[in-house]
Amino acid sequence: MKRPRSPYEPRRSQYVAAGIVGVVGLAVAALIAVLAIRASGNVPAPPGSYMIRFAPPAASAGR
Repeated sequence: MKRPRSPYEPRRSQYVAAGIVGVVGLAVAALIAVLAIRASGNVPAPPGSYMIRFAPPAASAGR
């Protein structure tokens, strides 16, 4: 026979609901952080915007 469930023991659906609330909360927090950074105007430039300059090869001496 199965042991009777305690009324104080959380059910599996409560764990699932808590996980969904946690994931949605993290997503909303990340969205707020991204929007705040963009609104501040202090967005760091991506590495692709920097110009990398290479020195031209040195001319061969003695030829």
